[in-house]
Amino acid sequence: CWVRFNPAKQCAYTSNAGADGSVSSISTVSGTYRLVESTAAGLNGPIDLMVSQDGQNLYVLSPGAGAPSSFGSGQPLIMVYAVGRDGGCGLTLVQAISNGFDPSFIQGNGVAGIAVYPGNP
Repeated sequence: CWVRFNPAKQCAYTSNAGADGSVSSISTVSGTYRLVESTAAGLNGPIDLMVSQDGQNLYVLSPGAGAPSSFGSGQPLIMVYAVGRDGGCGLTLVQAISNGFDPSFIQGNGVAGIAVYPGNP
């Protein structure tokens, strides 16, 4: 499990790994913690997540997810979610990125983490 805080939206997100994994959203408004959605996004084994520099997007690495409706395809994806379009901590799927993974590395080692570089919102 990983936890990422989004100061721009006053939300926290946690990845819950496993075959029926998910991302949960938590509001941190006024210094209190309130579970907004236990399953803000359903994924197969999300292992890492990162908030964009501007706080508008959440990137989630799912090493064995297909599209959110077809878990377990074996294809690693970076799922991109818009954060807080509902005015709160909710997530809206924007894009599923499947390219850019080196197949020879994936077969031997699998994917292990995600990085968002400064200046790339």
